[in-house]
Amino acid sequence: MQKIQNLLFPSGIFWDKENENYRTIGENYALSIIHNISNGYKKEKEENPFGNSSSVTLCG
Repeated sequence: MQKIQNLLFPSGIFWDKENENYRTIGENYALSIIHNISNGYKKEKEENPFGNSSSVTLCG
């Protein structure tokens, strides 16, 4: 478990007494990329909640 923690949070994890919660100074670069991709999908979903592409024309 310690190896995974060090891989994900190379600067360590600290206890914040004021907020009574864990904090990190930085995160692994791979986690940052995943976070950015996830936010992109979230924004896309919010802008187009039904998953319809604006570039698709339906013929009837």
